[in-house]
Amino acid sequence: GGAVEIHPVYVLSPDGLNLPLEFTPPWLDQYKPNAEKALAKALDGVELPGLQQPTVVVSSRPSMKNSASALAQHARAIGADVIVVASHSRTGLPRMFLGSFAESLVLQSEVPVLVVGSHTQLREKREGILFSSDLSDDSRRAFLTLLDTAKLLGQKVTLLHVIPNPMEPVFQSGVYLMGGVW
Repeated sequence: GGAVEIHPVYVLSPDGLNLPLEFTPPWLDQYKPNAEKALAKALDGVELPGLQQPTVVVSSRPSMKNSASALAQHARAIGADVIVVASHSRTGLPRMFLGSFAESLVLQSEVPVLVVGSHTQLREKREGILFSSDLSDDSRRAFLTLLDTAKLLGQKVTLLHVIPNPMEPVFQSGVYLMGGVW
């Protein structure tokens, strides 16, 4: 495979700053340079082969969906093979009120998305990729795309499909209450 390029991206959006309004040029003139400095500082001293200059992508409307869409469009525009995004792994009320950027991104992006949870521990040697599938047409298309990415990364892929308990539909339909016998 070719050399891997890593494109650090920060999505600057009003909701990320707790602003209820859309960004206007005066707001952008103030916030974008600060976001660029903060991203550059976060990457200061990081030495990775293929690390590109960081980019601040602006989503001017205050919504997580718009922010995820802005990142998905940027990834497509630069020809990204995969988007890697961190998740805060929120649950319960915080997730209900704050939502999930990663989930919004997965639902909108044409580029495959790899979500890394807050409890993820990276190992030196990766054994491969686990792909969970419901065997639908959409899942098949995603799997074929994943195979290209896995080949690029030199990783093996394991396909997982869970067959539901064959008795579950019977129990859910209530047949067992009517004296049905197996």
